[in-house]
Amino acid sequence: MSVTLLKTGAGEVGDRTFSRISLDITLSLIIKDGARRSCLKEVLSAPLTSPDDIAERQAVIADFDSHPGLLSELSALSEQLDAIRSAWNEYRRSKLSGSVSPKMSPLRAAEEQCSVSSVTLGKLLFFVRDVKETLEKYRPASAPLRAMLSDARAVASGDGFDALLAVTGELSRRAPASPVDMRITLDALGRVASAELLDHKYMKLPGSGPARRSFFKKPPEDVPGAPLIPSREEADSLLPLPFSELSRVMDDISKELFGRYSGLGRALLFYSAAVDYIAFLRRRGTDVCYPAFTGGELSVRGLYDAALLASGAEDVVPHTLASPGGTPGAVVCGANGSGKTTLLRSLLTAHLLAQSGLPVPAKEARFPVFAAVYTQFAESEREFAEGNDAGRFEQEVRELSRIIDRAPPGSLIVLNETFQSTSYDEGSEGLYHILCCLERRGIFYIIATHMEPLRDMLRGRALCLRMNERREPVREE
Repeated sequence: MSVTLLKTGAGEVGDRTFSRISLDITLSLIIKDGARRSCLKEVLSAPLTSPDDIAERQAVIADFDSHPGLLSELSALSEQLDAIRSAWNEYRRSKLSGSVSPKMSPLRAAEEQCSVSSVTLGKLLFFVRDVKETLEKYRPASAPLRAMLSDARAVASGDGFDALLAVTGELSRRAPASPVDMRITLDALGRVASAELLDHKYMKLPGSGPARRSFFKKPPEDVPGAPLIPSREEADSLLPLPFSELSRVMDDISKELFGRYSGLGRALLFYSAAVDYIAFLRRRGTDVCYPAFTGGELSVRGLYDAALLASGAEDVVPHTLASPGGTPGAVVCGANGSGKTTLLRSLLTAHLLAQSGLPVPAKEARFPVFAAVYTQFAESEREFAEGNDAGRFEQEVRELSRIIDRAPPGSLIVLNETFQSTSYDEGSEGLYHILCCLERRGIFYIIATHMEPLRDMLRGRALCLRMNERREPVREE
């Protein structure tokens, strides 16, 4: 079982979507740390598709936002965990390659392996205990962090944990020349069959010389047995076995603990980026809200374009619109430069952030959960000409065809000035039939266009918006 703070999303984001809505640039301006930014982009590329999972992640972000110390302390513990894992893996690699003291005796090699295993396990046990104490100090409210606390308590509580911690401490401090106490079992022919380590307090040393003290043991009266002197071959084969067995058991426990927290570092990178993003929005003085996912409704009130906020632009115009559930799509009309593309970018950016569990710069927002998001934006003549054997219109048709073939029901397709290179009547006619096809397949669309005939064709079945002189979307009846 693993401790999961960051579930993997099942949603899909189409190629070039991030660049088309300037999300790459926006993230680079907001999140300065490259590792955090890369992790955030990776998560945004696979949005969550369950409203419950989105709400769960929103709650984790709210916990870390409310308790900065919790995030910083867990991040420090995660770095310790990475260091423990790196040291352990490095020893295992060097052992497999034969670079660990190749001239060492079998017993000494087994003792060293046991010492490394005990040190590793001891550090891991302290790590789990520290995770438990950190979470208990901050008392998070979100279900994933509470589950993490419950798991840490289950591991780091009880006599068994204390006993295991004591054993790892004793083994890690054991000197190589320490006496070795064993219980040896003979087979029916009187040959040594097995050996196991005993606690030294149950064995008495007769005071013989250092060279013989490991093999001459006088058991107490209540422990049956007899002095036994193994041959050198038996000693070389038997003495390492108990240490190797102890190492195996401790390594198995370590593997289990490493596995439980395998995704912690990546999760904390994402949540650190989320907290940085929220802090940026607050510095810009915008409203910050966690969107609701309650059905098919798409509505925003006072939504700001994150790209313009990140660029430092002043007097950014917020957008307000509402598309009630059951509407197959929205068409946004207006002259060139009226803000259609900015509206698409702010909506799509907000939706990708929201469906990944992040808040958005708005007073209020409601979104559907989309299975996938695809975009088709009219490119410049140069961008379309390079590497293409078709004209702009034909290339757009090909790209739209690929998107429609790939998009499952419940997807979102955003189109910006598609078919602008053809006549208004021909372009409107072609787009109208494509949009009707999307409606029949249960795919929601948003299209920005200056083709008035298309708006007239869609009137009454889609949400029709027009950008006014203040660059605000206004609903047309």
